[in-house]
Amino acid sequence: MLANIAAAPVDLEIRNRFERIRGHVDSACQSLLGKDVLTDIENEFCKNVYCIRLVDPDTPLYLVGIRSIYREPGEEHDKVSFFIFNDMLDITDTEYMRMLSMCAAMNDPNCLAEFDFVKTENSHGGYGLEHRIVHPSFRGNGLGTLLLSGSEAFFEKVGEKNNRTISIFAKVGQIDVMHFLYNAGFSIESIGDIDRLVGIMSGDEKYCLGEEKYVFKTTVPESRRTEGDGFMHGEQIMFAKKIKHGCKEIHDDRRRYSDQIRSLEAK
Repeated sequence: MLANIAAAPVDLEIRNRFERIRGHVDSACQSLLGKDVLTDIENEFCKNVYCIRLVDPDTPLYLVGIRSIYREPGEEHDKVSFFIFNDMLDITDTEYMRMLSMCAAMNDPNCLAEFDFVKTENSHGGYGLEHRIVHPSFRGNGLGTLLLSGSEAFFEKVGEKNNRTISIFAKVGQIDVMHFLYNAGFSIESIGDIDRLVGIMSGDEKYCLGEEKYVFKTTVPESRRTEGDGFMHGEQIMFAKKIKHGCKEIHDDRRRYSDQIRSLEAK
């Protein structure tokens, strides 16, 4: 059954270490809104700011935050990226930092995790989680949860400064990411997605797993169940979470199906 896929091995020592530094990571992410950031570019078209904070001196681990705002006629794009590195970066190396702001960093062996959020004018004030990746050696050990917590702390601060609620959206097709977001308090946006998620997690025979645990209908040919086909031909489910100042709110509609999902996960 899809709901009973094998979980990644858990290293309790690593998990506990990540839990101990959660407060440091939250504060480090929020510092991207502070005054002591490096401003690389600032003109009428774009603005890039960077921050780096040591969050675990023993390992060591560094939190790197990048915010890039691009302005086009009638529209503004706001991209926020957070990374966990196990080596110090030179954020005065503007060429490398600009590369980080534009594309994934997982070709850097010192990057352990990355989350990218993008806001556009048509996202109704919310941010889409466009890219997320955790180094395979740390999956299932709380590193993704750690970086998501820091990201939410940042958006909570954004909401506080602007006196409004910030929503985070994520459209995902991998079953382990669905579990991850659900366990992190995300809600499902539509009745159709709720029905599909319940079917997927209950082991409905019309669903199967392809490469990298992407979910496909069994009617999709095996040759189209690759990682690259996951977005085009896989089952994509939209998750959302509202971030209020002082409260990471769970949608009211989540209560309608939360017990059902939990019971399926427990099988």
